[in-house]
Amino acid sequence: MAVATEVIRRSGSTLAGLFTKKLPAGIWQFTFDEVGKGMKYAVNGRRYEFMAINGVMGITIDATNEKQLWYVISDDCTVQIEEVGQAANPFSSIAHETGLWTPELTGTVSNPTYTVSSAVGYWTKISNLVHYHLTIAIDTWSADGSGTLRIPFPFTANGNAVGSLMLSGVNLASANYNYAPYIGDTAEFFTIRQYSDNAAWGDLQLGVGIFSSSDILVFTGTVRI
Repeated sequence: MAVATEVIRRSGSTLAGLFTKKLPAGIWQFTFDEVGKGMKYAVNGRRYEFMAINGVMGITIDATNEKQLWYVISDDCTVQIEEVGQAANPFSSIAHETGLWTPELTGTVSNPTYTVSSAVGYWTKISNLVHYHLTIAIDTWSADGSGTLRIPFPFTANGNAVGSLMLSGVNLASANYNYAPYIGDTAEFFTIRQYSDNAAWGDLQLGVGIFSSSDILVFTGTVRI
């Protein structure tokens, strides 16, 4: 049940939707009259821009730290602001799953031999999108392996996806190359794609001197499944 409600209107370039408020502790829901509307807002000086999901968004105010909320709603939009209970929190209705896996370096011809100081992958699945982050910190490197480098992934991709890559100590071919983690359509593993001017994308191949002790790989990105 709503504890308090307020309806505001912004039209065109007027400032009818520009407010600064001190919201008390609770879960505050903003319901827009049109799907696709949203607002810019700031909480304790940190600014955000949010597109409402199905016309609704929510902000939780911590009971021990009331927050100053500044917001500007979309033009030509009516929004109702109300304090709601947890059951009505729009974020609680977004189904998601989270999990862990242990990423490893493999080769299509032979696997490398190594030990790790850390190897962990995190994933969050929302609908058909999986957001991932993995880190492999090599402790000792004993044998290079051969073939295309692959890192198995616990999901099957539905479409190609390229993410972000951070490396430490890995000896890549040239500073002129661009590198990115890549997963192909229907694949269940990542490769490292490399690209140079006037050349096609190609998968990184295992070989002598590419990896060594104390190297670190970090992948992050989103895959559709």
